[in-house]
Amino acid sequence: MVTVDLPAWSTDRLKRLSQMPKRYVADPGLLAGMLRVGVDDVLASGDLIGRFIDTFVVSQLRAQAAASATRYRLSHLRNSDGRREVDVIAGDSAVTPYGGGAWASRGMAIGGEAALQAGKALRENILELASSILQTTPDALTLGGGEIRDASSGEARMSLAELGKIGYFRQDTLAPGVQPELMVTRHFVPSTNYSVANGVQGAHVEVDIETGFIRLLGWWVADDCGRVINPMLVDEQLRGGVIQGIGNALYEHLEYDEAGQILNGTFADYLLPMSDEMPDISIAHVVTPVEETELGANGIGESGTIGAIAALWCAVNDALRPLGAQVTRQPFTPEHILEVVHQSKLT
Repeated sequence: MVTVDLPAWSTDRLKRLSQMPKRYVADPGLLAGMLRVGVDDVLASGDLIGRFIDTFVVSQLRAQAAASATRYRLSHLRNSDGRREVDVIAGDSAVTPYGGGAWASRGMAIGGEAALQAGKALRENILELASSILQTTPDALTLGGGEIRDASSGEARMSLAELGKIGYFRQDTLAPGVQPELMVTRHFVPSTNYSVANGVQGAHVEVDIETGFIRLLGWWVADDCGRVINPMLVDEQLRGGVIQGIGNALYEHLEYDEAGQILNGTFADYLLPMSDEMPDISIAHVVTPVEETELGANGIGESGTIGAIAALWCAVNDALRPLGAQVTRQPFTPEHILEVVHQSKLT
């Protein structure tokens, strides 16, 4: 059960609307949004000083997926000496495998799965090498805090830095047949072409029919992007997407003169949503892990924008419906609002 704090659009709705000044009309609007994703890959390695590197990551989220598999914590990015223990190299084509880009909101849904599988493979290789050095079995060891530990007692047996030095530079000390592999690449192609996220948005607006201005009174999002890897980043990505959608619907528009010369080519003239104009955006999640991946994550990059635009269309037209008016193009400028209100009075 997921609860979103929504206003009571029930029997008291007409009462509250009737108490508003006659120049205002208001109503909520709802719409569901959908996404799709493609293919990706990732490379992970352990370097000679025992750091973990995720080299196809365009965000900390994918690094989090890979680091989780190797028992690293991204909250502890530096060791006691202040040295970085996790490096995130953002899509450097000189050192990363082919991936095809981050389009279609597939960064975590596809790239995250590849990162997870690369991290798991690297962990297996690390424990295999460590078991040979420590003369034990891989299942008797585990990783934690940048160290190889005894799986039963948790006692540190050796550091990843020491393991890296042996694996790269002191192979002569290893048992015959041991092949250190501290760099792995994993590709992930989903078995289906589409992995669809879904959600619903609600917008509460107030339309001033004398000035044409629209006030945003509240906004609500319930989204299902599969397993949420980093809740704070996901929530703020949704909020940013909602604001981008609001900008599309209410403000942003390129204007040209008769000669094709752009008239509002600077941010001094091109309208963008400002913080004091934005409503509080409440967010809740329904978590339905993607069944075909171990990570279970889905796309989130476009959800806020896709739903926000249509929700605002619904909300504004719901508000204008008692007047017999309806917006027909975006952005919903004050001039357009006054135009449709005036037309409704003529019919």
